[in-house]
Amino acid sequence: MLRSFHSLPEDSRIWIFQSNQFLSPQQINSINFELNRLLGSWISHQESLHAGFIILHDLFVIIGLDQNQTASGCSIDAMMHAVQRIEKKIGGTLLDRTHVAFQSNGKIRIVQLNEFQELIEKNEINQSTQVFNNLISSKKELLTHWKVSIEKSWHNRYLT
Repeated sequence: MLRSFHSLPEDSRIWIFQSNQFLSPQQINSINFELNRLLGSWISHQESLHAGFIILHDLFVIIGLDQNQTASGCSIDAMMHAVQRIEKKIGGTLLDRTHVAFQSNGKIRIVQLNEFQELIEKNEINQSTQVFNNLISSKKELLTHWKVSIEKSWHNRYLT
């Protein structure tokens, strides 16, 4: 059952899908349509799942699931297949984990991981640069630990 993302409890499980480019209004409309359709009828073992989604910064598609319910492997597979359909429909990538999003001079930048490493080596970004840690898994973490300094995220392995 589709819910407003904001109404989901803080312990809700989340999945973050980052685009490799900023999404256009048409791409966002396509994503909204597909996710409304999926989450409006998303089930696990014949039970409706309470889930919602949000698109942030025209870059991140975040799906949340109320943790009072358990998503089966089949229901998670259905979500992943829907994301793959969305990728084809929008002509972009949401499942490619080789891009890093970070904030520089007040703007969000997206670069491939190897370029991210080069920027660190050139000292163009440093341990205090704010990155988006898409490995978090709860709505509470989204609110408190999603955008953090490199030194407080998994990205710190690239610091020299």
